[in-house]
Amino acid sequence: MKGAPIPGQSGQGEATPLAEDIGQGAAQPVPVPAEGAATVHSEEEFQSLLRRLDLALGASGIGVWEHSISDDTINWDARMHRLYGTTPVSPVPLDIWLNALHPEDVEKAVADFEDAARRKGSYRSEFRIRLADGTVRHIRSMANYYVDANGDPAFIGAEWDVTADVELTRALSQQQRLAEERAAALQESRAQVEYAAEHDYLTGLPNRRSFDRFCRQLSETGTPRRLALMHIDLDRFKQVNDEHGHEAGDTVLRTAAVAIRAALGPEDMAARMGGDEFVIVCLDEHDREELRRRAQGIIDALGTGLELNGKPLLTGASIGIALETGCQVDGLLKDADVALYSAKRRGRGRVVFFHADLLDTDAADLRRAAELREAIASEQILPLYQCQWDGRSGLLAGLEAVPCWNHPEKGLLSISDLLPEVAESGLMALLDRHMLACVFRDLQHWEDEGHAAPRVSLSISAERFSSASLIEEMRRAGSLAGSICFELKASDSLRDMTDATLRATAQLKALGCEIAVSGIRDGEGSLVGLLRLRPNRLKLDRSMVETLTTELDQLRLLHAISDFARAFGMTITADGVSSREQAELLRNLGCATLQGDYEGPPLDRDLIPMRLRPLRRDLKR
Repeated sequence: MKGAPIPGQSGQGEATPLAEDIGQGAAQPVPVPAEGAATVHSEEEFQSLLRRLDLALGASGIGVWEHSISDDTINWDARMHRLYGTTPVSPVPLDIWLNALHPEDVEKAVADFEDAARRKGSYRSEFRIRLADGTVRHIRSMANYYVDANGDPAFIGAEWDVTADVELTRALSQQQRLAEERAAALQESRAQVEYAAEHDYLTGLPNRRSFDRFCRQLSETGTPRRLALMHIDLDRFKQVNDEHGHEAGDTVLRTAAVAIRAALGPEDMAARMGGDEFVIVCLDEHDREELRRRAQGIIDALGTGLELNGKPLLTGASIGIALETGCQVDGLLKDADVALYSAKRRGRGRVVFFHADLLDTDAADLRRAAELREAIASEQILPLYQCQWDGRSGLLAGLEAVPCWNHPEKGLLSISDLLPEVAESGLMALLDRHMLACVFRDLQHWEDEGHAAPRVSLSISAERFSSASLIEEMRRAGSLAGSICFELKASDSLRDMTDATLRATAQLKALGCEIAVSGIRDGEGSLVGLLRLRPNRLKLDRSMVETLTTELDQLRLLHAISDFARAFGMTITADGVSSREQAELLRNLGCATLQGDYEGPPLDRDLIPMRLRPLRRDLKR
């Protein structure tokens, strides 16, 4: 192995540290066999040892090098040249090693060697080399410092390719990093799922589940505290949703959430209970004026300046507050709910504190509201049909669907007497939807039996009339939509007419529906409003019809209304006709349609076909 030191022996035959001494640390003295120690007895044994060592180094791919510090003489064995892809040469110029080093590793590799030389200790370094073909390999180098027989300092060391190990370590590190990232992502995802499970996605407030957990934790403490609970319900929220769409409703809910957060104390808890209902639990706060101030701040935030795309959103809030010293919230929520209902009943947009007297009046109202809701759901409330007669021919011209409650204990009740309670209970839209569904079902039933049903009028609230859901229902109804006349109360539709009302009127007319304004009487309605709305019919209030034969002013007013209607293409229906005299007078004044007890009471669905048989198909319009 010319040009490279023989491990265990220098070129001049002096003893040197064996390769197995590499990495042991301090400089080693030149070993001298002790007297009586085992020695190599023959050249044959020595050559055999060298062959075995060469085979072992060859199998391991380890290259051996020696570097004399005093004159920078470097010797490599053949395996070193194979590692670096260089042509064997002896001695090896230092530039061969320096030029092979990766540019990014030169400084560290040189520094590691110089540090070992300065310490006269072991050398250990890892660096990259770049072969002639551009391949980059990772090299690990280790050496021991020693002093040869001439007293010259030197290093003898070994190097081997650890590229596979480095790449494996890098791959394992990459896999570990990916695993850690996945674990972190899973943890974050789990946290997001847990957060979403207890928070409202739209407002970011805790939800009912979170509220229930808060109440349990508060109860488990067993420590009495001064508790106040605000139950908040948004006013006219459904109307905003129906008139302006869900985007407007979402804007109102987010605004409410911001106002509610602003009202919270350090330990208070707020939650969205669902729909347009929110609660705030205030801890250690019984100052009524402070609670009223906070609640009023929420009402003010929702009642002023709220708009979407330049259009005002008319909304607000009603708030019921209950106080208690303890750690149970369930009873407090029920009391706050009673106070909230009282706030709604008194006109909305106000704050009411719970007190025991509310239970006597409000509890009865709450029971009635629950009873009405159940009556609608179980179809105890169904339409009876009041016949409308042509003022000239006397033939059946139409029907009015009148909601009646078939009460299981009290018998047949008129819903007209209960409409204020229905409205206060927030059930008007539900009743409107139910009545329309019943009318469609009856119209289809009559047509299936071969009867040409006339147009059916039914009363509808202004809120429901302006809703997008009504337009969609009428589109789905197909040809049956042409058999419907919606009646709006003059007091509701003409005084506070909105763009949504006008838009709904145009859309419903385009679907074949007729629009009527009912409750026309002295002091009611607006001529300007009627001209804007342009209904198909005006329906005289029964109070006006009742005094028609006794009060001259009513007769003159009816003349004026008749002239107005005729001038703008509207027809007149008179409600409450109870005598032949009234019928004759109204017919002469030009009333197109008459209805009332004079021609009989409202009829059940199954009795209507007897009145329909004489009808011709062209009377449907």
